[in-house]
Amino acid sequence: MSALTYYASVENTSIQMHESTRRKMAKEVGHSFEGHDIEITVKKKKRRRSNKQNAYYWAVVIPMLIDGFVDAGNHGLQSGNEEHRLWMHNEMKTLHLDNGMEVEDANGSAFKLPPSTKELDTSGWSVYVSDIQKWAAECLSIDIPDPNEQRELAL
Repeated sequence: MSALTYYASVENTSIQMHESTRRKMAKEVGHSFEGHDIEITVKKKKRRRSNKQNAYYWAVVIPMLIDGFVDAGNHGLQSGNEEHRLWMHNEMKTLHLDNGMEVEDANGSAFKLPPSTKELDTSGWSVYVSDIQKWAAECLSIDIPDPNEQRELAL
């Protein structure tokens, strides 16, 4: 096991941790690292992207991107097709994130694994989506609305 994670807060210059978490931490650390030196790192907890951010991305951003590609002449794409949605997501990660991991195979040949959105906090996620919006405006001539932006539908 490489890492264990526990959460606490700091109030009045004192670490506040639920007693059950404290017991769990002592048990797991003792069991996992018995006989080894350990390193303890304390850092401010980052908020992961919210469910609302994720829903907006999959319900608005990705379908609008696919529709933008269709409007540009790529008629084989469909915004309701799950494979096409995942393809678009992977393309956006490759274009707009720089957190892919570099690995080597058994022969020593290096290659880069695709980047991931999994570890983006709420701020990083907002920057990612903003970069996609700018790119979409420049490259597909589409205006992806902000999450709370109201739009009128043209019927």
